[in-house]
Amino acid sequence: MNLYYMKCIIIYNNIRIIRGVHLVAVESAFPRARVIPSDDVIGRHGFLEHLEERLYFGDSIMLAGPRRIGKTSIANEALRQLQKRGCLTLQLDLLHIVSIENFAIQVYKQIASLHTGKLQSAFHSLRDIVIWLSRSEWSLEYGDFRFNTKLPGDSTVEPLEALENAFELVEKVAKKRDKRLVFLLDEFQEVERIGGSSLLNALRTVFQHQENTTYLFLGSEPSLMKTIFADRRRAFYSFATMLHLPAIEVDEWETYTLKKLQKFNMTMDAQAIHVVFDITGGHPHGMMAALLNAFLIVKQENQPIINPSTVEMAVVQTLEQFDPIYEELWKHILPISKADQILIAIAFDEPPYRGQTPTYVKRAIDFLIKNSIIYRSSRGRYQFVEPLFKRWIIEKNG
Repeated sequence: MNLYYMKCIIIYNNIRIIRGVHLVAVESAFPRARVIPSDDVIGRHGFLEHLEERLYFGDSIMLAGPRRIGKTSIANEALRQLQKRGCLTLQLDLLHIVSIENFAIQVYKQIASLHTGKLQSAFHSLRDIVIWLSRSEWSLEYGDFRFNTKLPGDSTVEPLEALENAFELVEKVAKKRDKRLVFLLDEFQEVERIGGSSLLNALRTVFQHQENTTYLFLGSEPSLMKTIFADRRRAFYSFATMLHLPAIEVDEWETYTLKKLQKFNMTMDAQAIHVVFDITGGHPHGMMAALLNAFLIVKQENQPIINPSTVEMAVVQTLEQFDPIYEELWKHILPISKADQILIAIAFDEPPYRGQTPTYVKRAIDFLIKNSIIYRSSRGRYQFVEPLFKRWIIEKNG
C-alpha cells in the first residue's frame, strides 16, 4: 500500500478518516416508523426462512395485518436474502398509485431499475416509456421483446393494456436472465380503489401465465385482503398462499434488546424487559418507542442500566407522544354507535354485550375488527391490536 493511500484513508475502531474529515459509523437505537435494517429484524427467523423458501420456489404469498406490526420490514428482509441467492427483486407501494396509467408507469420504472441500476425519474407518461424502450441498449439487452402499447393521445390507447404489457415485460426480463424474480406489491388492497374488479381480472390473467415471477402481496387491511384472496367469486381466489405473521416472543425481544444496548455499553434487567413487554404486548411499534424512550432516559442520566422504574417513565413518555394519534383514532370511532362503549368495556375486561343491543354491538365490533383496532381472541373475547391504545383508554376513562 502506498503512503498516499495510507494518509487519505485510515479506518480505526469504526471511525473512518478521509483527509482529516471524521466519518463516524451511524448506529440507530431502537428504530421505528420505517423499514428497519437486517440487524433490527427481531425474532420471526423461522417464519422468515419459510417465507423466503416459498418465494424462491415460486409460491406467491399474501401477508396481511395492521400497520406497524413489521410486515414490510420482514418482506424487505426476505427480498435481501433472495437477492443473495441470485434472485431479481422489485417492489411497489400501491398506496400512492392514483390511476391505472400511473400504476403502469411505476411498474416500468421498477423494470428500468433492473436495467440501469437506478430508477428513471424522467418517466412521467407512457410516451416517455415508449421512447425509453426504443433505445438501442434496451433492444440489445432484451431483443426478443417488442413494446406494442399505443402512444397516449391515440383514441384507442388503453392504460390497462399498458399495465398488462408492463407485467408481461417483468416476466420477459426474468426469463431473459434465467432468474427467479420476486415482486413485492405493498398495500395490495388498493387495487380496489385504483381499478376495481376489472383491474384484478386483468392482473390475474397475466400473473397466472408467469413461470419465473413470484409475487409477495402485503396489505394493511386484513378483511379486504381476505376478500380478494379467499372469496371464490373474486379473480385472485386461491392465487397466493395466505400466511400469518407471528408475534415476537418476549425472549426474542430480550435477546435483541440486550444485544442492542451492549453496543452503547448499557444493559437492561430481565424484569424491566418483561414490564415493557407486558405493557406494550410486544407490539413492535409500541415496544420500540418505549425502549427508545427508556434508552434516552438512562443515557441522559448517565446510567448504565434500564430498570423497571425507568420503563414506567418511558411508557408515560410514549403515551404522551402517541396521544395525538390516539385522539384522532378515538374521533374516528365515536360516530359509530356504541363503539366507544364497547372499547371501554373490552379495555376493562368486561363483556362487550352486557346491557347492549346485540345488533348494535355486532355492527360496532365488525367495524372495530375491520379497522384493525381489535381482534377476536376466542369466542366472545376480544383483544386490542395495540395494547398501548388499551392503556390510553383506561387512563382516559379513569
